[in-house]
Amino acid sequence: MEEIEAGCPKYPELSELLAAKDVWLKVVQELEPEEELERQRLQNQYTGIRKGADATVLAVAKVRKWTVLTDDDRKGKGMVAVAGREGIRVLRSKDLLRLAAQKRLISRQQAEQIKRDIAFKARYTPILEDTDP
Repeated sequence: MEEIEAGCPKYPELSELLAAKDVWLKVVQELEPEEELERQRLQNQYTGIRKGADATVLAVAKVRKWTVLTDDDRKGKGMVAVAGREGIRVLRSKDLLRLAAQKRLISRQQAEQIKRDIAFKARYTPILEDTDP
């Protein structure tokens, strides 16, 4: 939640996510003992998740069998890679957009536009799928 709040000045549309946080975001105030042990193990085992809340998020998701929402896949060391090794389900932005379109919350065209907007705002060029000329 802190990351979203920090991003609001640069990306005002994030305030909509905060307004609906009770619908999609679960805030854990305190770790259970099993979660704390898992957090320590993950933090020690995976150097790519030593800083920030990554190990905590993954530990809670693993113990509670929750899904993690992240695009953090830094060179195979980020949360996506670690979650995969640990059997933790991950949804990335592209997955959320696909699901939103499938549930008809947004159109396919809107989903594609959102992908382009994310890529533009993040200043990277997405890998485009092969298409016929």
